[in-house]
Amino acid sequence: MKNIIWDFDGTLFDTYPQMVNSFLLALKKMHIDEMEIDEYEIYEVMRRHSLSTAIQKYAAHYNLVAGDLKLNYQLYEKQNILKSKPFFNLETLLLNTIKNDYSHFILTHRDKQTLYQVLENNHFADYFKMIITKDDNLPRKPNPAAINQIIEKNNLKKMDTLIIGDRVIDIRAGQNAGIQSILFDPDALIIENCNANHKFSNMYDLKLFLMNLGKDK
Repeated sequence: MKNIIWDFDGTLFDTYPQMVNSFLLALKKMHIDEMEIDEYEIYEVMRRHSLSTAIQKYAAHYNLVAGDLKLNYQLYEKQNILKSKPFFNLETLLLNTIKNDYSHFILTHRDKQTLYQVLENNHFADYFKMIITKDDNLPRKPNPAAINQIIEKNNLKKMDTLIIGDRVIDIRAGQNAGIQSILFDPDALIIENCNANHKFSNMYDLKLFLMNLGKDK
């Protein structure tokens, strides 16, 4: 393996604290009492499913208009997300693997402007050779179209490429593209058997694994 396609939210950067906080603020703005809100449950729904699922679920639960909840969430998240930080040991992983001829790419459903701002705020933008965001208007994961575009435009071999993500859709996207996959699951929330080739809970162990793979090249 020498080509790594990364998911962004919850994989490269720990964005969920900001996402959950934004969701909480949106609910409070819509007059939901804080005592009625289970922040950890919201996080679980986002991690195991998606933001869209959380919006639909809690709009129905609190008898809110889903579109209004989404707009209020986006209002807070636009600024909150800029506070996100990379997972511990990520930069060491990137530096070490790049020295060993790895190439890194990002495939995310997040918009381009926000993504680049977060990366640049943390001096991470130069680590990635190509980034695909929702602004590229490609089918969303688990559809493999975006993965295939990264592979084709960079002349990668599928046998040398893997995807790393924190949700089942990332793993299924990799399977649909015919490449290997790693589930990054820092708090063991993904209980579904998604048949990832490997699973890690921290960047240090993931770095050791990738470095050992690099020795086989």
